[in-house]
Amino acid sequence: MGIKFVGTKPLDVDLIVEGYALNKMGHSLIREENRQEFQADEDAYMAKFGLSEKAVAAVKSRDRDEMMAVGLNMYFYGKIRFVTGGGGPASA
Repeated sequence: MGIKFVGTKPLDVDLIVEGYALNKMGHSLIREENRQEFQADEDAYMAKFGLSEKAVAAVKSRDRDEMMAVGLNMYFYGKIRFVTGGGGPASA
C-alpha cells in the first residue's frame, strides 16, 4: 500500500533512533561556528555527537543514499551537503 520509493527504507522507530545523533549533528550545522568546526576536523566533530560507525562512514562517503539509510532527514542532508560541497547518490 502507498507509494514505494526505490532505495528507501520505511521510517520506523529503529531508523529514527539510529538516525537521531546524525540528525542532531546535521541540525547543529545551522550555526556558522559549527560549520567551521566541522570543516576543520570532521572526525572530532562527529565524535561529539556519538555517531555510529555506519553514520560516520556515510557522512565521509558524501553519499545521500547511505546517509538516508542510517536515518538522516533530507533537510539535514542539505545542511551536510552545503558544508561539505558533497554530491548526490554515489556522489553524482
